[in-house]
Amino acid sequence: RRGWLPSLPAKSCKDIVGSGDAGLDGKYWVRPDDARPPAHVTCDMTTNGGGWLLISSIEKIDSHDIQPLRVCKDYKCYPDIANFMSLALSPELLQQIKRRLGLTQMRFHCRKDKKQLDLITSDNNRGSHVIKYFLDEKDRPAACGYFERGPEDNSSLEKDCHGWESEKWGCGGLGTDLGWKRLYRNAIRGKSGI
Repeated sequence: RRGWLPSLPAKSCKDIVGSGDAGLDGKYWVRPDDARPPAHVTCDMTTNGGGWLLISSIEKIDSHDIQPLRVCKDYKCYPDIANFMSLALSPELLQQIKRRLGLTQMRFHCRKDKKQLDLITSDNNRGSHVIKYFLDEKDRPAACGYFERGPEDNSSLEKDCHGWESEKWGCGGLGTDLGWKRLYRNAIRGKSGI
């Protein structure tokens, strides 16, 4: 079955779903291009049809502090993402994924106690604008109409996009060019700073 062994890698998590070989959420073998060895990645195979590649895992211990984030710039760190609580792929590596695999959507899933934020960028030009912003553009896209609610969302941010800071993605008060912090620490922010 495609993606289950390093000798039979898939091109992506989405490719595994398309081939009919997807199982449960978990580890699969993918090789986005033939120039690199297969990587053991974490795929979400159940949400919205499956095929989601985990690109970061960040744990905030208390309300003020996030553990120091290790940013990976190479495919070799894929296997570590689900095992460490403060690890993420660099925007440069995400650019490569976008070019090779045609990255079209991003999913933001956060939990705090019983609250869950689960937003998916729209699968259209508006959603593309959000992805471009997180990878390389300066202009912050509008919040309203640029995302859809994920199946696990019970947040107020999804229900009231006018409550987002400046009614846009990102965080303007901390500067517009934050590199990797733009995606991993300041992607979505409420007007109250939450």
